[in-house]
Amino acid sequence: MRYDRYGPIPHVWYVGDDDDPEGDGEFVCCPPYLAEQGLLWADNVLARCCKCEVRLQLPPDVPKEIKRICLECVRIEANISSDEE
Repeated sequence: MRYDRYGPIPHVWYVGDDDDPEGDGEFVCCPPYLAEQGLLWADNVLARCCKCEVRLQLPPDVPKEIKRICLECVRIEANISSDEE
């Protein structure tokens, strides 16, 4: 697994395969959206995790074709990936 920070935004990460160093990633890992805390940045948009459906927040310029994933699910994906090696 490869993790790359999404631009200047510290809370969003691209997650991809080591085999594809030039790619944008398979997932974009985003923090959860908690209504009582609000958005981390005012222009963030909401989405759902592709694995567990929890609500996420992310910048509006993240490409739509990349799957969104929460922090907990990306941890599980990383463990599965390391077990396969």
